[in-house]
Amino acid sequence: MKIISRNSALFEVKEYKSAFFSLFRDSTDEDKICKFEEKFAMFIGAKYAISVWSARIGIYLTLKSLLLKNEDEIIIPKYVFYAIPEIAKLLNIKVKFADINLYDYTIDFDSTRSLITPNTKAIILFHPFGMPCDMDSIMQLKKWEEISIISDASHALSAEYKGKKIGSLEDISIFSFASGKAMTCFGGGMITTNKKEVYDNIRKELKSFKIPSKWKIIRKIFSNLSDHFFSSKFIFPFITFPCFSIINLINHKYLNDLFVEIPKMSLNEIERNKNRFMNFQAEVGLSQLNRFEKSINKRIQNAKILTKELSKLKNIFTLPEYRERKCTYLYYPVRVNNASNLARKLLFYGIDTTPDYITSYYESNDVLKGRVVYLPNHAELDEDEILYIANTVKRVI
Repeated sequence: MKIISRNSALFEVKEYKSAFFSLFRDSTDEDKICKFEEKFAMFIGAKYAISVWSARIGIYLTLKSLLLKNEDEIIIPKYVFYAIPEIAKLLNIKVKFADINLYDYTIDFDSTRSLITPNTKAIILFHPFGMPCDMDSIMQLKKWEEISIISDASHALSAEYKGKKIGSLEDISIFSFASGKAMTCFGGGMITTNKKEVYDNIRKELKSFKIPSKWKIIRKIFSNLSDHFFSSKFIFPFITFPCFSIINLINHKYLNDLFVEIPKMSLNEIERNKNRFMNFQAEVGLSQLNRFEKSINKRIQNAKILTKELSKLKNIFTLPEYRERKCTYLYYPVRVNNASNLARKLLFYGIDTTPDYITSYYESNDVLKGRVVYLPNHAELDEDEILYIANTVKRVI
């Protein structure tokens, strides 16, 4: 039996050193941060890039930069991370939920168009698992209406639509560097935009943000270190997996609950996290910019094997493949009748899966709720391990 963790970290030894020594260095020099922002903007194909303490703070800054009034509305998909509607609510912005396409989980064009009113000021897209939305249709709406197109691109770093990277087509995009993402900088995120006015508004707001305390930096570093430690191939089979297996025998729901957040945010939480992106994070980001696409390509290669092996099975649905879209497969979702039951059986055979944390937040996702689970798909998995995952799914489905 093979033991396979749900994810893996990308850090190199020099990046750990950079994080550790940052605790003893002056953090006010922004040269590396500026360089990272410039290189990231160039990679995406956007005019501007702004580094932020977290993607959630990036969402907050993005919505504030639009200078929306109380009666203004935004449209978001029903399949989206809870932070977006929560932050919109804190800013007194009215949110409308558009349906999604069940075959690829992206926002539905007809549903979105039907929700547009004179008060609609922005459409926020989500590119789940790195699957780009149908950008031609969405950008068509922008031609008809004065609406900003914003992307939650937290899953979609390096994803492309018709040869153009996600983040270059929209007015504003927010990327995440949190643990488990395609590129991780001990947390943090990046906003990209082609609008000078948006860039200026966000920069102005960031001037009031503070340098985080040493304690906050330590917490950020060790949170990422613990994720790496417990998912590493040297630790996961001998410590993490046995613990997961015991919990799984008692009740698999308890295991899922360990990784699902309470979907609530407050203004106090926003205020506590009004911190600046740090130099050591920029150093890590510059290092990973030079190599993270190798891991992206490995994910895509793994996903093709899984799709080939699983797509013809009855009672299981995999993501479609589009010629004009480059999906980066941050996760590999499968839809079945009972996701928890599949996850429980796979763990019995050594395969740790990720619960669909997005559908756990909204009652409007009844069609998907309890039916989606993410199979392991990361750069450390070889072909034998991917085939083991596929064959095990066939065995227990």
